[in-house]
Amino acid sequence: MKPITVYNNNAVLVDDDGVECVVIGNGVGFGISSKKRIDEQKIDKKFVLDAEFTQNKFGNLMNEMDERHVILTAKIIKIAEKELNRSFHASIYLFLGDHISYAIERHAEGALLKNDMLWEIKKYYPREFSAAKHSLQFIERYEKIHLPEDEAGFIALHYVNATQGKAISNETILTTKMISEILQIVEYDYGFRLDENSINYDRFLTHIRYFVSRIFAEKKQLSDDSSLLKQVKILYKKAYDCGLKIKKHIDSTYQIKITDSELVYFVIHINRVTIREEKL
Repeated sequence: MKPITVYNNNAVLVDDDGVECVVIGNGVGFGISSKKRIDEQKIDKKFVLDAEFTQNKFGNLMNEMDERHVILTAKIIKIAEKELNRSFHASIYLFLGDHISYAIERHAEGALLKNDMLWEIKKYYPREFSAAKHSLQFIERYEKIHLPEDEAGFIALHYVNATQGKAISNETILTTKMISEILQIVEYDYGFRLDENSINYDRFLTHIRYFVSRIFAEKKQLSDDSSLLKQVKILYKKAYDCGLKIKKHIDSTYQIKITDSELVYFVIHINRVTIREEKL
């Protein structure tokens, strides 16, 4: 493993058997020249740069970030990957590292950033939020500072998006907002709180996320099955009426048309997520 570009003492672009990778570790780049080999025992993380996560972007990040924050970011990502049992896209080092560095700077200046979606993030991404809280605790121990819980919400969104391989996006923001609005319509229409611990609740949230993903991918259901919609209208009249309210809300608020096929799935999930509570 030979060094190509030493970004700083803690990050180096290397040639690993013909593949260009970035390695991060405490002191991994200290005193390194192109003639020396990397001490692999110092490596905390290794990843391959891609078209989105380019050398220029990474190099610019390293120039702007405190070297301590490079290691801090690598450590909390490693812990979060283990806690969530998943591997994050390499771009998280760019986007989360930049956020953490900026959050620490803002703390020093007394400028705290409020997270308007904190409640929704806690509710709809509980595993990521839990991991983010642990990350926040690690940052506080590492930097000897106290950051507000709002920052855990921001970090959680980075974990959500790094799983998908992108920065915090409009898609994630819209998904979180739309989940909240759709659930409010259902709960108001049925007059009770949904069971957040039920399998059907999780299925409903998953369906909404897939729905928003299709919107951003500009993919619609290929078939517009009006015959099936007629059937579910008869079978699940109340859920159908609730689905129409959701359809009207999404159309008027986001100018997004829900097809008959998509409405069918909404109706089925609404019926599933509400039927247990109605029988209680």
